[in-house]
Amino acid sequence: MIELKLREPIIDAVIAKLKAGYATRVATINAADTQGITLGVPGTADYYYGRARTIARVPALIVTGLPGSQFTEEGAHSFNYQTLVAVYAVDEDADTEKLARKLDRHERAIIETLWDDAPQEALTNSAYTFRPQEDSLSPVFEPRDGDPAPYRSWIGVVFEASQSEG
Repeated sequence: MIELKLREPIIDAVIAKLKAGYATRVATINAADTQGITLGVPGTADYYYGRARTIARVPALIVTGLPGSQFTEEGAHSFNYQTLVAVYAVDEDADTEKLARKLDRHERAIIETLWDDAPQEALTNSAYTFRPQEDSLSPVFEPRDGDPAPYRSWIGVVFEASQSEG
């Protein structure tokens, strides 16, 4: 009997790859900055599996599966598996333009880490190929009147993970 490795190990591999390479990508982006905007790196506890209800600190990265997994027949008792995984970066800033630039840079760091870092276009110790598909940006969450908290927002990158089981 073959052990099916569906979405859960994919998300675990995504988090592991981000933890291993995200800080290096952010350092490269920060070194090239000419606008005085420093992108932060999530702490070890700021990588979330699934849908986080509260986030203690930012920046934070949330990795979750999305609906739409596909199982297509490949042959006798084998199939191809494709699923979608989203990576969301949450950040904050008192200046909405700086926040928008931070989110754009987080998107770049996410894609470069997951797509360019070794193994390229794949997840470590996995037969899955991993490719970016689209992005999405949230509205800006404004602080309440009198609240000194900065504006918060997120950007998401959707990846397709594909694997053949046989």
